[in-house]
Amino acid sequence: MSIPLNDYSITVYGDPYKYDPALQMAFEATVANSIIRGQIAKTSVGKLVLSRIKNGPGDVEIYPRYKAGLNAEADYKLKSNSSGRLIGKDPHKIVVWFKPQQWKETMPASQATIPTNLRAFEPGMLRDEVLLHELVHSGRLLDGFAQSSHKLAPNPDDPAPYADADSAAYETIEEFMTILVSNIYLSEKGQKVFRASHGVDGYPYILDQAQSSSEGFLSKKSNLALVKLFCETDRLAPKLVPIDTLFNPVRAYFIKNPLTYTVNGSLNN
Repeated sequence: MSIPLNDYSITVYGDPYKYDPALQMAFEATVANSIIRGQIAKTSVGKLVLSRIKNGPGDVEIYPRYKAGLNAEADYKLKSNSSGRLIGKDPHKIVVWFKPQQWKETMPASQATIPTNLRAFEPGMLRDEVLLHELVHSGRLLDGFAQSSHKLAPNPDDPAPYADADSAAYETIEEFMTILVSNIYLSEKGQKVFRASHGVDGYPYILDQAQSSSEGFLSKKSNLALVKLFCETDRLAPKLVPIDTLFNPVRAYFIKNPLTYTVNGSLNN
């Protein structure tokens, strides 16, 4: 069984639950209808992320992450030859592992009403936010942005572009880009607290107040350099410009650098 979302080139499979049909149907309906159609597709950012997948060179399959303790994940699907032997990854097929029950459905009242100066909870951890994050990865993977193993923490033995002490919290360029889009999604939903890292030990998870606006975020040199890279290279970037919300550094960057918009925009024609 499965639920195909043909409008987005996504199929939701509950196959690992095939010995429990009720659980299988519940997984597929929750992910396809409640989260993707009911939440993600109803936002501007979500529509753009889904449209990118639809118009990309492949498609996405979503399966339950049924093994306890593992995070959500997106990666290329392994492909095999006629004898069943694995022969590498398929650049046109992305698999997302995701378990809705692992994440809260709505923000607890105590978090919804918490004074913004306390900032004492983790943003981006509702189930639609986690899946949106993985779908951003999926679209970028289909467009050829492989998830780099290079860390953003400086390493003289393995130098990487944009690596410095400030950007290290995001772990890799790929995670920075994905968290950037996810934070714009949070802002569109009306949230005012955003992610500041990929959850790396030793770094704050929540953006400080000074960086929690478009201009404030771009005022940090490392953020500006990585947002510039995103705006120059990712075909999703120009399409985020119309989303006028508290936190949208992509919009703010393009407004100040219209030539970049023109150059990247030509990639979408």
